[in-house]
Order: sequence, then structure tokens, then C-alpha cells
Amino acid sequence: MTITTSVETVANDSLTPSQEIEEIIHLEQVKKGIEKKLEIYRKNLLEVMRRDDVLTLKTGKFTITRATRTTIKITDDKLVKEQLENMGHQVMTKEVIDMKYMKPVITDNVDQLDGVSKSETEYTSIKLTK
Repeated sequence: MTITTSVETVANDSLTPSQEIEEIIHLEQVKKGIEKKLEIYRKNLLEVMRRDDVLTLKTGKFTITRATRTTIKITDDKLVKEQLENMGHQVMTKEVIDMKYMKPVITDNVDQLDGVSKSETEYTSIKLTK
């Protein structure tokens, strides 16, 4: 199967609008299949890296890193604002707490704050060696 990567090549195919729609549908299906395979491979790779306690592996062709992404989400702005002020912090707000400014403080106090949830997602990152 060949996938066209050149915009010029696609534009020169001279397809009718109906054929283009069919091609879009086909490409979306191919894309879903590829994304599903990538998800499976990444999940399997992450499991192997966890099992073998590998954080980073560097070869001549690539570097793969296992890391954890942490996401902090405020679920009750008023409650968190009140608690931060009770801790002595000046809270910068708009309609909601300004996470660009307050994220470090909230992250440091996440376990003490009601109205904040924290999720961690472990993932892999692969970089090709130049």
C-alpha cells in the first residue's frame, strides 16, 4: 500500500468531488487502523519498559524515554481559592483560577486542596537520532 505524502501529487490526481470523498473515507479508515496499531505498540513497549525498569534507551537510530505526564485540574475554583488564601497565597483569578500563574503553587499543595484532581499518565517518547 502506498500513501501519498505530497500535496502536489494529491492535487494533480484530477479526482471528481465524489471520488475525493471516497478517498477521504478510505484514508480515514486507514488512519484509524494505523492509530490503533500505534496505540497497541506503544502500550506493549511501555509495559516492557516498566517490567524491565528502563527509563531511557539510546541506540544509534533512536532514543526512547519512559516518562509520566501529570495533569492537575481544579474541580471547584471557589473552594481552592479559599484554601490557597487560607494558606497565605495571593490567588490570581479571571473567571477561574489562572493556572498559568498558579500551577506551581497548586501542584505543590495538590494533596492539601479539595476541589483539585490530579492524574498521571505514563508514556513513551521516541526520538530519531539525526
